[in-house]
Amino acid sequence: MTTAARRRHHRSPARRALRADAGFSLVEILVTLLVTSVVMLLVLPFVIATTTSSDTASSLASATSAARVALQDIEVAVGSASQICLPTTGSGGSVGTPSLTCPTGGAGGAVRVLTDAFDTEKWVQWQVSGSTLEEQSWPDTSPVAAGPWETVATSVTSATPFSCTVTSGSPVRLGVDLSIGGTAGNGSGVSVSSTVTALDTSTTASC
Repeated sequence: MTTAARRRHHRSPARRALRADAGFSLVEILVTLLVTSVVMLLVLPFVIATTTSSDTASSLASATSAARVALQDIEVAVGSASQICLPTTGSGGSVGTPSLTCPTGGAGGAVRVLTDAFDTEKWVQWQVSGSTLEEQSWPDTSPVAAGPWETVATSVTSATPFSCTVTSGSPVRLGVDLSIGGTAGNGSGVSVSSTVTALDTSTTASC
């Protein structure tokens, strides 16, 4: 083998190794980017849908939990109520001159009770404003300004969640249905409901 041939023989593996270490060509990089983009476009909707579904479930669970706590408070207050009023809408202003009447049956978006469940006789009122259940209370003295409305539950889909059943000679029974819905466009929901008998409630006293 000649000297020139030996040199070519020794250079060939080095050149092959250099070409192998040269990296990707521009065409290979562009093809890889294109394939990666297509895969991301296909996967992204599923990721968004999964995240949205998880957020909706979390919001629904939180709203349902708050509604259950509110329902328990209503049950305690109504269970020891001496008077119940079932207005169609909430009434603010002076407690000494409320524009409410005692229940004669039917349903309403607000309810007011005079209760001594908390060791102090006081009025407690709940109303649904939009999709929010609000509560206010004040002592049984007249006249006195009603307390501020406080949010106790959200995502309430029941426009008239309170219903009274009045039977002559029997205590008033108050039905409460705090149906909780999911986010807009989601048909799922939970019904948080109960019927409470107000054992000491007068059906003739003025509210």
